[in-house]
Amino acid sequence: MEAPANSSTPREGFLPHSEVCCPMEDPVICIPPYHYVHVLDLNSNVTRVEVGPHTYIRQDHERVVFVPRRMVMVLRWHYCVVLNPMARGPTGAVVINGAGQACLWHADLDIHLAQEPFPLYPGEEIKQDITPLQMVLADTALRLRALLDFTDEDGKKFLAGDEWLFEGPNTYIPRKEVEVAETLQATVIGHNQAIHLRARKECLDRNGTRHITGEEWLVKQVGAYLPGVYEEVVDVVDAYILTRQALHLRATWTFEDEEGRVRRTGEEWLVTQAESKAYIPEVFEEVVAEVAVTTLGPRQYCMVLDPMGTNGQPQLGQQLVVKGEKSFFLQPGEWLQAGIQDVYVLSEDEGLLLQALQTIKDTNEEGKEVTQQAGDRWLAWGPLEYVPPAEVTVLERRWAVALADNEGIYVRDIRTGKPPRHPLPVPPSPPAAVRAWQHPEVALAAGAGGDGPDLHADGVRGAVGEGAAPWGGGAAGRSPWRHPRHGHWGPVFLQPGCWGPPT
Repeated sequence: MEAPANSSTPREGFLPHSEVCCPMEDPVICIPPYHYVHVLDLNSNVTRVEVGPHTYIRQDHERVVFVPRRMVMVLRWHYCVVLNPMARGPTGAVVINGAGQACLWHADLDIHLAQEPFPLYPGEEIKQDITPLQMVLADTALRLRALLDFTDEDGKKFLAGDEWLFEGPNTYIPRKEVEVAETLQATVIGHNQAIHLRARKECLDRNGTRHITGEEWLVKQVGAYLPGVYEEVVDVVDAYILTRQALHLRATWTFEDEEGRVRRTGEEWLVTQAESKAYIPEVFEEVVAEVAVTTLGPRQYCMVLDPMGTNGQPQLGQQLVVKGEKSFFLQPGEWLQAGIQDVYVLSEDEGLLLQALQTIKDTNEEGKEVTQQAGDRWLAWGPLEYVPPAEVTVLERRWAVALADNEGIYVRDIRTGKPPRHPLPVPPSPPAAVRAWQHPEVALAAGAGGDGPDLHADGVRGAVGEGAAPWGGGAAGRSPWRHPRHGHWGPVFLQPGCWGPPT
């Protein structure tokens, strides 16, 4: 019998459901090999399967539901999913009920792997067409989830909702009770790197350490790391390379570090190159800042406020003087009072006016130990390099006043307001309690040519000797000064060799 013009003949590469052209009203149905038809018995209303190769002669009470179809052919390393599969007995035979109808598992699924071509019984459907099996490569895993309770071939029981990993390299054989939740790729951990993990559920990691839900930790082992079934990758952390800087860290949670030290919440500390050349912050460590090194030269110093104590806590209100040559890092809470300062280098005719902020022990010019009370003032004479301790402040820097014969200056004691009772000694620099003083009206009187009684430094009236070196625009080259003891006007000179601060 010749096929109709709109039909196609069987050929290689046909899809599983391709049909061979054959009129269903013909009494004789030719079923080629690996094809099948469904035949409906109009008397019992039961549909049965006829498979080829076979020449089927249709009875009057029978109807062929569709023309011969190609059987389902599952190739090697492939599979397909059948909806409403037929029921099979212990021997694998199809279960037929009393009416001759094949029994089905309604709403169930059946996965067919590579096998001989098979027909679809009435009610069966192809839910997923022929698909290659999934190849799981190395450093890759499938996260599987159980949909139903079942027991696998090894006798291991799984409950609905259980999850586990199927790691490669391997070929995954699907089951109807299991779904693939996701595909996991291993994370490569390089040198000076770590992987930040979080536990989605209480679990054991690959090292056998138990972690509770929500716990976070780091894995620093170099290589490919495949997270566990209840582990998730938060981030890949790069190390800080420490050269001339340090890391200022703060604890966000109380924990114990790798060295066994307990870090309290909010505690701050430094990590320097001496401790680690490449540092990876832990999960409960927060990097506050990168601290630059403080370098002092051989003639430099600095004042550190609130220095770190031996107990690791800042000593609030304390001060620490650090002298060069030195390099160090400011600890958390420390700061410099006035930055890096230069050491006072004094020559022979220079000195520093110092004041004690609290009682300290010092050494005088004779090398003897003296006690300076809080508020005391004294001079440090050159030549020397002086670094003021934390208990001392520098009020001013003074220079020696060079006086020739018949020259002098008025001096007074700033504590009493009176001049010294004896001639001043000849130190390298003026005494601390001596200060030159000039009344502004005296300068005006001197400019008008005014004159007054001449007084020596001891308060005795005297005349200015000829050839006296003048100190300004007074009459006859005299400098009008006010005597600090009794207020008389006139040029008063210190005895030769006395010293006083510059006016």
